[in-house]
Amino acid sequence: MKLTKNQIIILVIVLIIGAFLTYLPHLNYPYPLHVDEWASINQARELTNPRYVSPTQTHTIFTLGFTAIIMILEVFLNIVLIYKFLPIITFIVSAIILFKFTHQLTKNYSVAIFSVIFLLSLPNNTNLLGSWFFVPFIASIPLVFLTFFLYLKAYNKPNKKLTIYSIISLLALLLIYPPYAIFTFLILAIYTFLNKKTVSLKKIKKPLIIFSSILTLLIILIMLVFSKSPYWILSQLYFPQGHSSLDPGINTNAYELIFLNMRLLVNPYFLPILFGIIPFVLAIIGIYKSYKSNPKNILIIWFITSVAFISLFLIFNFTFIMSYQRIVYMALLALVPFTGIGASTILSYAKRYPNYIFLSLIILILIVTFYNYGKPIQGTEIYHLIDEQEYQEIIYLNQYDTSYIITDLEKSLPILVLTSHKPTAGFIGTNTTNQQETKDFLGGDCNFKEDYLKKKNYIKYIYTKRQINCDFIEKIGKNLYQTKLDSK
Repeated sequence: MKLTKNQIIILVIVLIIGAFLTYLPHLNYPYPLHVDEWASINQARELTNPRYVSPTQTHTIFTLGFTAIIMILEVFLNIVLIYKFLPIITFIVSAIILFKFTHQLTKNYSVAIFSVIFLLSLPNNTNLLGSWFFVPFIASIPLVFLTFFLYLKAYNKPNKKLTIYSIISLLALLLIYPPYAIFTFLILAIYTFLNKKTVSLKKIKKPLIIFSSILTLLIILIMLVFSKSPYWILSQLYFPQGHSSLDPGINTNAYELIFLNMRLLVNPYFLPILFGIIPFVLAIIGIYKSYKSNPKNILIIWFITSVAFISLFLIFNFTFIMSYQRIVYMALLALVPFTGIGASTILSYAKRYPNYIFLSLIILILIVTFYNYGKPIQGTEIYHLIDEQEYQEIIYLNQYDTSYIITDLEKSLPILVLTSHKPTAGFIGTNTTNQQETKDFLGGDCNFKEDYLKKKNYIKYIYTKRQINCDFIEKIGKNLYQTKLDSK
């Protein structure tokens, strides 16, 4: 169904607003927002110019496609300074594909445009992440929508070209973020099984068989190349409670709800609270309408499967394929089209009344949807690893010969990314003993520092905002020091 000029204009306006809101946390901050973003840049650096065995290299095995994107961009651009634009690109591509997907599924423009709006409204924080960030699972979202879009077209009208495209999309998803690829494959397999009477299974089983075969071969290849056992592969798909440093729940940072004078503590990742009460109510309307028209709808299967995985975690304290946070976000993505259907349904009834009521209802929906936009859960606020002054100081380190450097843990990844120096301990993924030694050194007196540097005589530089006044340590910059102890 071809869009009218006005419909295209509305879509473009929504995309522009979406781009601005996605860029919002970077208005006064030009560098990567999250430690995982810095780590992603470092992983790309390690593949092209390994300086030492990175503690995050094992993780790179599973996100080679994402790492390749970073590597290609870095060839032409300063990846640290342009990273802030990557979330915008990801959102716009996700939004356009989601629009096409929902428009194809419902043949309804208002459902498609509201789906994009509710995609934009999804929460952002440093635990759940979201559209403000560019990390593997966020980068994979356009491919999730694209795979569903292509597969359904190939399913409804079997076509060799579309089948090939759907396989390519799923394989690209596998290279960027395997958990979402496996989960997407699971949804497609369930959908195919439940709807096999509608279309001949022989016509559409080929992409599922091909993907299953490639996934099996990839697992075998990883085991052979990286000398990993089947047990290790399975362990990477098992996520117990506590896998993340913060698994929100009623025992950590509960959402307090007052109901009938009773004080209730609710998990902050409880979907109605996380998504928003009004958007969730609209989603329930959308779910009801979709189920009534077709209980085997792929959106229904997507949402039920997501909720089943969330329930597994909440009941048995573990999940598999992906972590709790990632499955919660997958459930939110599943709710987005339902919310579009619910909003469109409510507005279709409102059209019976004067225009001002119709417009007032649209404005009300938008206000309640975006009222708390960008407000994080306690303990998941945005943080900055470095500021502009520290960026310049760290770049200044490049004029000195490459060596080991001891620094505050949160500065280790920026130093690793921006210079050729090697921090003794990292912010994430490093030996906890090294982390504790670094804390003890920076907090210790001169006698402790001297003993430590004699044992670790390969350390030449120290970067910290803490003042150091020791005879054997020379200050050579605002926060930069050089050791003067002879190697022994």
